[in-house]
Amino acid sequence: MPVRRKQMLAFHRRYHDVYNMKALCKFCQKFGEPGNGDSSEPWDRILFETPNFVVVPTIGSIIPGWLLVVSRHHFLCMGTMGDALMSELRDVRRLATRALVDQFGPVASFEHGPAEPRTSVGCGVDHAHLHLIATDVRLVDGARRITQEPLSWVPVDGLDATTLYHQRRIPYVYVELPDGKAWLGTSSNIESQLFRKVIAAASGRTDVFDWKCHSFEGNAHETVRAVEAWKLKQRS
Repeated sequence: MPVRRKQMLAFHRRYHDVYNMKALCKFCQKFGEPGNGDSSEPWDRILFETPNFVVVPTIGSIIPGWLLVVSRHHFLCMGTMGDALMSELRDVRRLATRALVDQFGPVASFEHGPAEPRTSVGCGVDHAHLHLIATDVRLVDGARRITQEPLSWVPVDGLDATTLYHQRRIPYVYVELPDGKAWLGTSSNIESQLFRKVIAAASGRTDVFDWKCHSFEGNAHETVRAVEAWKLKQRS
């Protein structure tokens, strides 16, 4: 097959993959446009928003004080974003973190960064989202203890480091602790919902990590109430 034809076929496959993912993606359907958020469920309640990001509680909040920063447009992971979006992400993340710190205590963050759609590291959600969670659990140490396949960890300066990993088609997990120290973990096979398993283990409930089976709706409601109270206090 001529090289040009191979390139065109590859382009069309990628185009249809992205099109299909956007058509099927629940985050795109819920948050793709301003005003799209449906607050009938607590995890659909938009607590903060910018032109390109929303901040919402997460389904499967094993503990209260757990938020997601979700891109409005369809990106596979944070590592696919350019400098302008990363700057906007830092701003909205800083605001949401302030709210969580004031209401719940120290905040860590993490992201699962797939290199391709439909892999275990994506945890069934192939749309960029960053977890913000009020915890002092040492997430990297916890992952080392429970993971089935050891990850290779390197310290990094921040979330911007994910860009190079994605460009090289390397799946990753990103962790930032409350003290600001950040790490990237890589492996050929990163297991699904790794940090949910770490949080569940630290909570003494190893069997409740799966967001598809355990919604923890009460914790999501508690997060909404606390953040809304914080926002009201900022306006007064």
